[in-house]
Amino acid sequence: MSDFPPLDTSGFTTTYEHKMVTYYNNSSTQLAKSFNATVSGKDVTLYNEYYVDDNNFRYDYSLNDLASKGLLSGYIWVESYYNLYIGMVLEANRSISNSEFTNLFGNVDAALLDSVAAITKYEGDMSSEFADYYADISGKFFDINNANVSCNTDDATEWQCDKNDGEFYYHFRFYLYGTDSMVIFEKFLQ
Repeated sequence: MSDFPPLDTSGFTTTYEHKMVTYYNNSSTQLAKSFNATVSGKDVTLYNEYYVDDNNFRYDYSLNDLASKGLLSGYIWVESYYNLYIGMVLEANRSISNSEFTNLFGNVDAALLDSVAAITKYEGDMSSEFADYYADISGKFFDINNANVSCNTDDATEWQCDKNDGEFYYHFRFYLYGTDSMVIFEKFLQ
C-alpha cells in the first residue's frame, strides 16, 4: 500500500478497520501444502474443509481468541481451483498494523502478492483533508491527464480515483458515512 501517497489522518480517531491480503500462485499447490502444514503453529481453527484433489480444494480457518487480540474477526482461506489463493482478513475497531498479519499468520513470499485492501472508518468529517489529499495526488500518482487514470470528484461527499499501470490496478475512495468518513485503498495485480 506504500505506493499510495499517505493521507493525513491526524486528529481523527479510527473507529473501524478491515484489512485484507491475498497471495496467488498459478504454478503449483506447494504453497498451500506448506501453509497448511504450519497451521498447527498458528492460533487458528479449521471450520471448513473441501477437498477433491490437489487442484480443487478449499480450507477456511478462523483466528482463536479474537478479544485478546483486539479484533472483531480474523480468518484465512486457502483454495485452489487450478490456481492457488491464500487470503487473510483482519477486522477491528482500531487501526490494524501491517505487522499483525505476519505476527498472526507467519510470512508468505511477497513476490506472490495478488491484492491488498484497507477500509478504514474515521470519526468525523475528513472532507477538507481529502480535498488537500486530492490536490496533492492529482497530476502525480493519479495524473488525470493520463488515459489510464480516472477520477470522479463531482460529489463533495464521495470522491474516487482509479489507476491501471498495466501491472497493478489501484483504487482510492473517500466518502462520508453519516457523520464519519470512510477511506478505501485497494491494489490488485493485473
